[in-house]
Amino acid sequence: MVVDQVKLLEKAGHEVCLFVAHTDELSKQSNYKLRAAGWVLLRQGLEISDRLRSFQPDIVHIHNTFPNIGTRWVSDWRDHVVATAHNYRPWCVNALFYRGGRECFACAHHPSQSYLPIVRRCYRDSALASAPVALSRNQTRKDLAQARTKFVVLSHGSAEIYRQFLPQDNQTVLIPNFVDDFAPSPHRATQGAYWVAAGRLTPEKGLLDLVKMWPTGRELLLAGDGPESDEIRAWVKPRPEIRFVGQLSRTEIRQRLLGAVGVVFPSKWPEVAPQVVAEAACAGLPVVSFRSALIHRDVERAGMGFSYESADELGESLDAVERNHSRLSASARAHYETSLSPSVWLSSMSALYHSMTSGPYE
Repeated sequence: MVVDQVKLLEKAGHEVCLFVAHTDELSKQSNYKLRAAGWVLLRQGLEISDRLRSFQPDIVHIHNTFPNIGTRWVSDWRDHVVATAHNYRPWCVNALFYRGGRECFACAHHPSQSYLPIVRRCYRDSALASAPVALSRNQTRKDLAQARTKFVVLSHGSAEIYRQFLPQDNQTVLIPNFVDDFAPSPHRATQGAYWVAAGRLTPEKGLLDLVKMWPTGRELLLAGDGPESDEIRAWVKPRPEIRFVGQLSRTEIRQRLLGAVGVVFPSKWPEVAPQVVAEAACAGLPVVSFRSALIHRDVERAGMGFSYESADELGESLDAVERNHSRLSASARAHYETSLSPSVWLSSMSALYHSMTSGPYE
């Protein structure tokens, strides 16, 4: 996603220098876990200050500094900073506001109690791993959430959460991520034969719960990989209407979406902005979302779907989509064209950059 944004900015004439630290590669080095823990505790990491001074950017746009880059340099940087809020890391040790099967805001509302996430083993289910994240969290938040930083929030729901904790109301700007247009041109949405659900197979994503409550008589294509893979395979084995296809590439997922009735998004944490929902809008697909995911607010605001909490509500929402597919499909595509297309993102992001460096954008 970040690479796609860089390419779009460069195509529009912006000069961009991308600084990337890949955890998968760094973790192959000896003593990486120990070094990463030290980086997090000290809010430091791979050297970036010299790179910034050399490039002299008008804007520094942060997507993720955890755990390899740190945030201490942000408090020393005196020029404009934009931070895209992909999760809730500045206020939550596991970045999800979710633990033990339910939403959790305890640490955000009691930031001085650094021991809570350690005792509760919030990061990687380990007290030891949680300690450096918890002990540095307050200062990390101060590094990022200073008045001159603008946070790009990706959905209405995540905007509400961020505004609760930022010192100034005007620190957030809603600019959803874009999706390249992969739908047939001209766009024609037809009601497909199956529903699609996709994501990492972990408890907070809710895909195992979706399998357990999936109604008979409807076909579900489930894509993903993760710790719950084996359990999901066991559950779907006697359910021929559920096809578990494992992990798919972005191209493969998009191909499957073009033949679907709609997308079911069962995530249980207050998820920020799932790409599969944006891709559904591009394909003109209605969405049925679990209510805790927060993205249901954007889905319902756009008139492209419904939400659920129970098995009964899931069945009712699936029925409602199938009855009103044409209208919901048109609304989904309209939402894509007005909010989620590359041209809309580029216009909004350029306006933000310009307003920060040159006053009001015209």
